[in-house]
Amino acid sequence: MAPTKRLSICSALLALAALAGCNQPAGDSEQTKQLRTSLMLAEEPDGGQTVLDVRYALLGEPAEHDHEHDHAAGEADHDHAEDVGDDEEEVETHDHEHDHGIEALEHEHEHPVADDDHSGDDHDHDAAAADDHDHEHDHGDDEGDDHDHGDEAAPAGGSLEVVMVGIVGAVTNPYSQTQPDFPFVKGQATVFLSDPGFVAEQNTDAHQHAPGEECAFCEAHAADAADAVALVRFVDDAGKPIKIDARDLLGLKPGQTLVVKGVAKAEAGDMLIVDATGAYIRE
Repeated sequence: MAPTKRLSICSALLALAALAGCNQPAGDSEQTKQLRTSLMLAEEPDGGQTVLDVRYALLGEPAEHDHEHDHAAGEADHDHAEDVGDDEEEVETHDHEHDHGIEALEHEHEHPVADDDHSGDDHDHDAAAADDHDHEHDHGDDEGDDHDHGDEAAPAGGSLEVVMVGIVGAVTNPYSQTQPDFPFVKGQATVFLSDPGFVAEQNTDAHQHAPGEECAFCEAHAADAADAVALVRFVDDAGKPIKIDARDLLGLKPGQTLVVKGVAKAEAGDMLIVDATGAYIRE
C-alpha cells in the first residue's frame, strides 16, 4: 500500500478515535445485555462474502499489472532485458516501461518493434512511434473486456448491504501507530476483520512465533494486510456506533471467525468500513 494511502487511512482512524472520545461512556450492564441480544444472530445468515470479496464489489478488482508492479517489478524488468536482442532495444524498452508500466510491456511482447533496420531514416522511426502512440490511446478500449471492472464496483461514494465473513485480527497490525489495541478499539464496539484467504496464504509460509513477538516476515507484509482488513463498527438502532468495547459487548477474541451483517462502504484511503447490525460467531 502506498505511503500516502496508509496516511489517509491512519488519519481516518484517528478521527474515529477522536469522535469516540466526544461521546458519553457506555451505559450500565443492562444496556449492554440489551445491545448484545439485539446484535447476536441465532444462526449464520446466507450469502457470506469474504473481506476481499466485499472490497472488490465496492472498488473493483485491482488490475493485474498493478499487483505485478507492487510485488514483482524488479523481476519483470530483469526478464524483459533478457528477451531483448540488442542494447539499443534495451534502452528503448526501459524508457517505455517507465512511461507506461507493465501494460506497455505486455503490448511490446504482442507487437514487437522490428530490429532488422535500426539505421533507417528518421521518417520511418517517427511513423512507427506515432503508430505506437495511437495504439496506446486505443489500448484502453481494446482491453475493456479483460480489465474493466467498473461495472462490478459500486458507484463512487456508494455503499452495499453485505454479509461479510472475516477472522478477528490474525494478521500483523497494519495500523500500529494509531491502533495499539488492534484488532479491537478500546471502549468501542469496533473490531478489525481479516480476509480468511489472505490469512491462510500467510500461514502457508509456516513461520511460527508467540503472539505479540516481533516477526520480520509479518512486518514486511503489514502493508499488504491493510487491503485485506476491514474495520467493523457495530451500530445501534439509530445507526450510531456503540460505545462499549467489542470484547465486553460480544465476547470477541482474536482468531475467531465472525460473520457480520450490515452496510459496507469505502472511506479515506479506500479503507473498508462496515456498519454492522448483526453478528454471528462461528464455533
